Amino acid sequence: MKAPDHVLSTAMGLPPRVSEPASFASRSLHRNGLALVASSGLSSLLGVAYWAIAARTTGPASVGENSALLAAMLTVSTLGQMGLGSSLVTYLPRSGNPTRLVRNTYLVAVGTSLVLALLLLAASVSVRTPLVGLRTPALAVFFVVAVAGWTIFTLQDNVLTGLRRAIWVPFENVAYSLIKIALLLVWARSMGGYGIFVAWVIPALILIPPISGAAFLRFIPNRALVAEAKAGTEMPFVRYAAGDTIGSFLGLISTTFIPVLVTWKLGATANGFFYVPWTLAQSLDLLSVNFGMSLIAEGARQANQARLLGGLLAGRMLLVVLLLVVVGMVAAPWVMAVFGSGYSANATPVLRVLLLGSLVRSYNTFGLSLARAELKPMRIVAMQSTVATIVLGGSFIGMGTIGIMGPAVAWLAGQVGVALVANLVSTAPRLRLG
Repeated sequence: MKAPDHVLSTAMGLPPRVSEPASFASRSLHRNGLALVASSGLSSLLGVAYWAIAARTTGPASVGENSALLAAMLTVSTLGQMGLGSSLVTYLPRSGNPTRLVRNTYLVAVGTSLVLALLLLAASVSVRTPLVGLRTPALAVFFVVAVAGWTIFTLQDNVLTGLRRAIWVPFENVAYSLIKIALLLVWARSMGGYGIFVAWVIPALILIPPISGAAFLRFIPNRALVAEAKAGTEMPFVRYAAGDTIGSFLGLISTTFIPVLVTWKLGATANGFFYVPWTLAQSLDLLSVNFGMSLIAEGARQANQARLLGGLLAGRMLLVVLLLVVVGMVAAPWVMAVFGSGYSANATPVLRVLLLGSLVRSYNTFGLSLARAELKPMRIVAMQSTVATIVLGGSFIGMGTIGIMGPAVAWLAGQVGVALVANLVSTAPRLRLG
């Protein structure tokens, strides 16, 4: 009698192949995706409350200065991660030693983040930058700690997603948001004028030990994932991560770096008016980003189902995002009024343009997720280089003529350009509604 495939694979020293039914993969995809979306939705609502409190208790200049510092911290941390977060989601299902993979990823990302943070501190002392607060020793030390902590705080969500444990992410992020708001109420006008920044960082540092501790001690049994590893992985982790790192860097300068650019060119007050609608639009983007991460995790397990699942998911999500964009564009003046009359007058058109960009970005996000699930890093680079070129160049030009509307228009143009490139390199999902 012929031995089962998994017995032969084990005897040969190869990881066994596992074929999950498409229906199971779809259920897992939606379950983990919904958990991540619930996390983003709750976090976004609490985030609106956070920035509303910050705007009401301080002024636009304080919001702009703190948000520039936050953007710098996020930029440095994301650069230090080098795209390894999505690589973790892609390769954890393939790994025979997930503990080592996660541990080494943490070490490399944190080490790189710290080097970049120190370089930024050196630059802030010797070169004129909008981050004048970093010349204060206490804030400089805290900034370095914040960068390292945020790197781990971000990566641990990718670990949970890759392990199909995304159900825990909403609990973590809601706890983070509630602690953040509580600290803001106490520190908004204190901490040397940087209470907004400090209140943002401290809860992340608090939540690292319980979440990463649970991941290493409970969710990552050293050999349990061997049954899910795939024989004959098409590309080694290091080679894939190198390409994804380039793509992540290019994507970074078109997202988290933009508020720093606005502060540098137009000043802290202008960035205060830009950053609030930018944050709201980025919160909407998290809907597709989180479902995209779930698609990467499932596509790594069922590569032959990735495009089918991606097309179904993208079609359904675009309908949801379209509805939210229409509602957001109509309600934009009232939404901005929550932050103050100055925001309603200056930020309403910015929010509307950014929301249109979010609609196109949802489509692009699933294209990027498919490229990651299929281990196609050069497709990622092609898409991200397009958006970086258009957004960065357009922002520089636009701010000189139409102020804070410049980056918003460049963001929309960049997303349209990426959609065109995605179709040219066969990365765009073929939309399906059922």
